[in-house]
Amino acid sequence: MTPGNSMHIRHPADPALARSVALVVASLPTSLSVADDGELAAVAGNGDWCKAAACAIDQGAKGIVVNRPGIVALADLESLIAQAEKAGASAVLRWRWSSHPAVADAVAAWSPVGEGLVLVDTLATGAIDRLGDAVLEQLYLLAQVAGPVRALRLDAHSDDAIIARALTAEGRPVAIGAARSTQPANLTLRLLCATQALELALPDTDTWRPATAFRATIDGESRRPPIYESADRLAWRRLRDAVAGPGSRADLDQFAQALRTLDMMGNVTW
Repeated sequence: MTPGNSMHIRHPADPALARSVALVVASLPTSLSVADDGELAAVAGNGDWCKAAACAIDQGAKGIVVNRPGIVALADLESLIAQAEKAGASAVLRWRWSSHPAVADAVAAWSPVGEGLVLVDTLATGAIDRLGDAVLEQLYLLAQVAGPVRALRLDAHSDDAIIARALTAEGRPVAIGAARSTQPANLTLRLLCATQALELALPDTDTWRPATAFRATIDGESRRPPIYESADRLAWRRLRDAVAGPGSRADLDQFAQALRTLDMMGNVTW
């Protein structure tokens, strides 16, 4: 790639976003840089991030990375998707756990993961601000690894924990949980199949620790090689490729699907 192909990220006003963008640009100096009028923008995923993303598109952004997106109104998200489609803008979501590059690597290595699937179990623990956001991300991750779930229902909910259950498209049981603790935040996804067990252990991407992808069969155990690329770097590479190519709003569409699934639990106060 030549410097002439470089794209520019607008200076983020948020200090945390500014630091992460600076690190990404330092690691990809020939493909990304920072400029006041850049065609790419970073948006913090807290609060009304759909409004912030829509504002960036109105100001001419052709690509947006949303950092750790939280729950929003479905109508606001659908409006953003329509606006992005009309403007030809791309969007990439940078999640707390599921943006580890190990996720796509494991899915490719394990494909098809649905063969002989018996049970799916996913649990997020640690310092979690909003339990609903943790459940939403698990729904998004499940769709990437095992396919979208259905028939989501709430089993138990307290101030510090939530337990829900759902079904895969094939009717296999799915257990979803989130619990606050003083330990480092982690998300673990397990798929139990007739002939193998698969596990993804995802630390908080802000810690830069690599994820672990583990597989056990009757013939023994194996682990995927660790990938040390940061979630931020991967997100911006994906966005740059999308803007340079035909564009992509797949992340927003999948987020909308996860949000609709979350709404199945009814009027839960997060």
